[in-house]
Amino acid sequence: MNPLQRFVAYLRASKVELEKVAWPTRNDLIRYTSLIIGVSLVAAIFFATLDTLLHGAITAIISHRVLPAQTTQSPIEATTEPIIETEPITPATSSTDNVITGAPTTPVTPSQP
Repeated sequence: MNPLQRFVAYLRASKVELEKVAWPTRNDLIRYTSLIIGVSLVAAIFFATLDTLLHGAITAIISHRVLPAQTTQSPIEATTEPIIETEPITPATSSTDNVITGAPTTPVTPSQP
């Protein structure tokens, strides 16, 4: 059987199978579509409400833990004082010092054969 005959046989078999399909009526199609849109809207409203509530709860928890430490200072004092105090970093005495121990390192020379 050549490819053209196989393709025609495929199309005929597909047509026979499509005639067996129980297609929905117009009213069924409208009802199912409305149901899908309605359920999607309810789910969207539910998840938007849940997101808003969780966002508010997490924001309240975070602000409750952070704000009491900052409320002892006025806003002007809070901006003039440093928030984090750090020690000054001293530079290494030589660029060849070991970073971890501070001991001088010897340069490695490649060995020649």
